[in-house]
Formats: sequence, structure tokens, C-alpha cells
Amino acid sequence: MKTVVHRAARWRQTFTAALGLVLVGTLGTRVCEVVAAEATSGPVLISRTGGGGAGWSNLAELKSAAEKGNPRACAEYGELLLHDGDAPKDVPRALQLLEQAARAAQAQAAFRIGMLLEEGEVIAQDRARAVAYLRAAAVGGVAEAFRNVGVAYSTGRGVKLDYAEALAWFILAEKHGTAGTVAADLRTFLTKQRRIDPIAAGERRAPELERELAQTDVVKALPSPAPLAATAGDSANSAEPPVKIVAPSGRVLTWSNLAVLQRAAEQGTADGLAALGQLQLEGKLVPEDSRAAVATLERGAKAGSADAAQLLADLYTKGTKIGRDPAKAFSYTLQAARGGVRTAIFNLGACYANGTGTKTNYTESLAWLIVAKHYNLDSGSLGRIRDYLAKADAKQIPLAERRAAERIKEIDAARAKQGD
Repeated sequence: MKTVVHRAARWRQTFTAALGLVLVGTLGTRVCEVVAAEATSGPVLISRTGGGGAGWSNLAELKSAAEKGNPRACAEYGELLLHDGDAPKDVPRALQLLEQAARAAQAQAAFRIGMLLEEGEVIAQDRARAVAYLRAAAVGGVAEAFRNVGVAYSTGRGVKLDYAEALAWFILAEKHGTAGTVAADLRTFLTKQRRIDPIAAGERRAPELERELAQTDVVKALPSPAPLAATAGDSANSAEPPVKIVAPSGRVLTWSNLAVLQRAAEQGTADGLAALGQLQLEGKLVPEDSRAAVATLERGAKAGSADAAQLLADLYTKGTKIGRDPAKAFSYTLQAARGGVRTAIFNLGACYANGTGTKTNYTESLAWLIVAKHYNLDSGSLGRIRDYLAKADAKQIPLAERRAAERIKEIDAARAKQGD
């Protein structure tokens, strides 16, 4: 039976402007890549595992074995049914067979479902659930699953951002034979950021994680069963309407439906919490509930969402839905600004100039207003603060300019990590 390799879909997140992590899944193969972000000529390194038939001599024999419930046959025949080729395309049946195989401890089928959930092409995208399937695949020994779970933790896709956990998964990925230097790359990134603690924690975590995985099996590691419905175009059944939200940062956040968004929030993902909190504030798709929104957004800000922080900053500044609190407003504005929210960057400059929620500091004000102008947001305040410092303490101007340059680099890195 011939092997058919189909188009791959990519997921890229960066540690810095010079490094990208790409999560890739293809039909019949399992692929992960590490590439230089500036490269345009394709990946510099690819590792592959998985695939390989179980000895069926032809398609009819494979189909017959799948219909009889052979787990490996279910996995391989389900793979074929995802696209027109050796067998007629039948996505609903393919998903049923892959799930049946995964529930029979076929780790490669769990990996495949995880990739489908991540890519969101033939089934609704659900990154939190995707990580659960990939973790189960890792339990079953699929090498690239270790790396893909590490990518999820290093970028906050489907799980909370956690560099120590990411490093542990990367260490185990290399131990299981994946090519590349993702563990070393993450150590280098953290060292440059002067964040040594996650490196030590990740190295301690790796053997502990390995023991945890050894104490379970593929079936126990899988998430609770839930329908794998084909998306519109792959099934006669229409899907629930997608959810599309324009966040304060200007990022457009999308989910295939409200249930997927709510599940992402339940899993503690930063974008999921920020988006759900925004819906709760606006009363769209869910009942308006300011108190619930604040709780959701606080969790989102704690998970690292600059958008959640900006929404909280607005709430505590205006005081219309909750009590005004200038100190909290300033704290959340600072987080949002560091995450690259343009309005927060400018507002932070104003807070420092006016002493709102913090002590007056014209040097900090000038630095943040320079950053705001870099991102094309300037109301003329920059010139006024610069003129004041030129008369009061001119030595503060070059200091502010150096601080601004440092912050622009930090913000660019933060925005790149979010995929902006």
C-alpha cells in the first residue's frame, strides 16, 4: 500500500526575535521543527518518526481489519479516510476510527487527534484538549509528542505558560530521540533574560515527569471522551458559530465555538480567560456579570494576558462597574504596557507624569512616551515632558532614551511570543 504524504499545517511561536518553535503535523508522519525566525527558505532541521504499516497487503485487507476493530488498523485506515487518496474521503468515519484506536492505547492515533485539534482544520480547534491527547501520545512513547507538549508550555498555547515545565518536556523529547536543540535553545533564552530559576526547576522536573508518565498508560492519560465533530465543509452537520473577539491589544482571538472558548478558560489559558472575561463584561454570548468578569480577568492577568490586564486597568480607572482604585489601575496598566498594548503604553507615561496610582517620575514618563511614539501613539505629551526635563534636569533625557530602547526590545519579544 503506497504512502501518501499530505500538506502540513504550521504553528510558530518565538522565544526571541531570532528563534522560532514550529509545531507541525502531517498525515502519515509526525514532524516537529526548530527554525530561525528570519529564515525564509524552509526549516533547517526536521525530525520524523511514526508511520509504517502493520503488514496488510492491500487496502481491502486494512479496511477489513479496521471494521473488525483491530486498533492499529483503525488508526491507519482512519488516517487514510481524512483525505481523498487511497480511499474515499470520509472525515466523520475517520475521526471515529482514530478515537477508537486511541481508546485502545494506540499512541500514534492519540498524537494524530492532538494535531487535528491543534490545527483546527477538519475538527474544531481546541488547543487545551490537543495538549491532553499529545500528552497521552507521549505516555505511549511518541517522541515528537514530548516536544509538542513542550512547545505548548513554552508558548502558553492550550496550557499556562511555564518555562520550567517546557524545559522538562524538551529534555525528555531529546532523551526519546527527537533531533534538534530545543532544550539548549530554551536554556539560552532564559539565561539571556536572566531567568535562571526556571532552568534549575525544569532540570529537576524532568526525572519527576518521566516517573509520572511511567506510572500511567495511554488510555488513562487521555481526556474524558467527547464527540470529535467534523467542521463545516467536512460534514453535513453545521458547526456552532465561531467566536471572534478583538482584544484591547488589537489581536483578533478566534475559537470555533463558545464551548471551546469556555473550555480554554477552564484550562487556565491566558487568551481564553481574557476573551471570556471580555464577553462577561459586554454581555455578549454569555450573561453580563461584572463580578464574574473581574474574577476571570484577574486569572487571565495572572496567567500572563496583557489584554486581561488592560481590561482590568480600564475597570479600575473608570470605576463605573467596580470601585475606582488608582493603584490597581496603575499595576495592571504596567503589565499591559509590558505586554505591548499600545494604549497602556501611553497611559503609563501619563500615570508617571501625573502621579496617578504611583509616584510622579518624569524620567519614567518620558521613557514610556518615547515607547508610545515608537508604536505610533503620540498626542504631543512627549514633547512637553522632554521640554520640562531639558530645563529641570537634562541628564535624565538620555537615561529615559536608554530605558525606552530596552523596553521596546522587551515589548517586541513579548508580542512575538503572542504571535503578533
